[in-house]
Order: sequence, then C-alpha cells, then structure tokens
Amino acid sequence: MSLLKDVLCTWYLLSDSLRRQLPRNRPSFCSSAHHGFGTFYLKHYKVVSCQLAQQVARYAAAEWEWLRTEFPHETRGKFLLKVIWDENDNDPGRRRRGTSTAVINMVHHPLDTADPLFADQELQLRETVHEELYHIVYARRFGEAKDRSKFIFDPDDGQLGVILYYALNPRETAALRSCTCAVGARADLLREVENCLARREAA
Repeated sequence: MSLLKDVLCTWYLLSDSLRRQLPRNRPSFCSSAHHGFGTFYLKHYKVVSCQLAQQVARYAAAEWEWLRTEFPHETRGKFLLKVIWDENDNDPGRRRRGTSTAVINMVHHPLDTADPLFADQELQLRETVHEELYHIVYARRFGEAKDRSKFIFDPDDGQLGVILYYALNPRETAALRSCTCAVGARADLLREVENCLARREAA
C-alpha cells in the first residue's frame, strides 16, 4: 500500500509540474490593443514586433478593400488576422477551417528594408495575405465543403506539385487568379496552371 501511495504521489507531482510548464512553452500574444483596423481584428505573437504586425495588417487592409469589388457581401463581416512566428510550421499562411481567421507565419516572410531584395520579400508577403483573405470570402460565399482541398501538396513533389495543387483545387485556382490580378505577381505560375487546366479539358 505504501508503495502504491508513493507511485501515485510521484505521478501527481510529475503531472502537476508538467502542467505548470506547458503554458510557459506556448507562444503568448501581445497584450497591446491595436486599433485603426475597422474591418478586422489584429493579434500577434510577442516575438513579432508591433511595428511588423501592423505592417502586415496594412497589407491586409489593402487586400481586403480590393476584394470588396468581387465579394461585396462577403467582405461586410469582420475577420481576425493573426501574425505568428512558428519555426515548426511549414505553411507561410493559412485560413483556420470553419473560421474567419487568417494566420500569417512571419518565419517564411523575412522583411528587411535594407535588403536589396526587399521588394520581392514584400511582394511574397502580400501574395500570402491576399490568398488567405480570399479563402475567407470564398468560404463565406460557397461554404466549407467547396473550400476543401481535393489535392494536397507535398513539398517533395516540387514545382509540378505546386502546379497540380493550384490546378486541381478550384478554390486555389480562383485565389491564384485573384492574387495575380490584385498584387501583380505569380503570373508565370498562373500561366502554367491555366495550361494544365487546358490540357485536362482537351484530354
């Protein structure tokens, strides 16, 4: 009986210690209130500076405004923009399924104004922001079922995998077209995707 009590006591102490440590290991969000973004809410990890998060928010505001033309009804409701820093997440951005939350992972979007490639860095970030916001309005219009991916991209598939991902998922095809039109980028990828779709229709 004494041995059992010792085991139970040890188990409790270990589990309690682990429980206390878990919250500390979770990334925490900045507690500052960020106002001035009337169409959406902004949250960001503390490791991401307020200045950088607000820059991402300004891009989001511009892209959301652009989407109003095609989605006047779907852009009336607000959305949540989360700017995170997660080295274990390979996704540069995503929309949380079933929500109006766009998550942008700044690990994949280094912004350095002193870098000669800053314009390219900025463009890539705007591409990600636009596509994730497009996914929000697309899901609002067509529903979650239409928003589901039919082809899952595997990084090992290389460029062909990227092309198939955008060609075989109607949501991603539409998002890419919108992104190219709004941001003025990824025209080469869109051309390859359109060619892939044309070949499939002709087959």
